[in-house]
Amino acid sequence: PNATPVIAATFIFAFLGNWSDFLSPKLFLSENQATLASRLASAYVDPAGNPLQAETMAAIVVYVLPLILIYIIGQRYMYQISIQSGLK
Repeated sequence: PNATPVIAATFIFAFLGNWSDFLSPKLFLSENQATLASRLASAYVDPAGNPLQAETMAAIVVYVLPLILIYIIGQRYMYQISIQSGLK
């Protein structure tokens, strides 16, 4: 029971670190196996090489949405644990 906040915090940091990792997939994976973060950096450009801003912003929203959900769920969980810890 006392290790639950530590496990939750470790899960949150591990998820954030792996989800937003840009450099490792760019270095070690080919273009066919690239992750979402490395594809977002260079995927939405027109033939002249200019970035397509509307598509890039929509992709960023889709990319950040899981992070926001993890934060909301984790915040509620951490809040409940902090309230319960004062009752013991």
